[in-house]
Amino acid sequence: MATLLTGMFSLVIKGYSLTDGPPGFSVWSVTACADRCLADKSCYAFFHNKKSGLCLLHNSKHVTNRELTPTTDMRFYVINKDYCPTEKGYSYSSDPPLCYRLGLQKLNHNAAMAACQNDGGFLVRIDSQKKHDYVAQLPQVMSASSQPWIDGGDDDIENEWRFTDGTLMTYTHWEYTQPNHDGDCVRLRLYNYKVEWWDTQCSLNHLFICEIPTG
Repeated sequence: MATLLTGMFSLVIKGYSLTDGPPGFSVWSVTACADRCLADKSCYAFFHNKKSGLCLLHNSKHVTNRELTPTTDMRFYVINKDYCPTEKGYSYSSDPPLCYRLGLQKLNHNAAMAACQNDGGFLVRIDSQKKHDYVAQLPQVMSASSQPWIDGGDDDIENEWRFTDGTLMTYTHWEYTQPNHDGDCVRLRLYNYKVEWWDTQCSLNHLFICEIPTG
């Protein structure tokens, strides 16, 4: 799970919860609750009970007094979705909106994913042509020796490619011989002057690109 990054989410209210809210779910920590909110495009804040682990996602950064009821150990946090930790080596693009960094150590897919989660993010999720074109032109990616991991896999159902949060990948940019069922993970590779996607064994070590969600 993500570690707490200063500025990623902010404590706003202590000792209150929603009077009439969703049932919520249990998580092991406030950062795990923040992860769930960050992964949900409609979530901008959340309530978390530090003792029970109850997590309630909220679609607004604001609550009114009439929406709240006193609740011991419950806290209300606001997600700062535009936060990009440049002090940790991340860079920001406004078009497409993307907060990213290149991992400088070669790791297998699971270890690379864990490194990104430790930053509060995930392996970069390329879900559009614009995002692929932007990532593909990065100097680090244009190196033939780079071949970084991106998010995606078909380890559950062969040839059904999904991001690690379970979302079906509706955009892909495979090299014409791919996927060839050589592995369950995805890396970028510069080949014949084009950066495309390659099906790869997850146990191999490669550089990787992390993304922290914004917007």
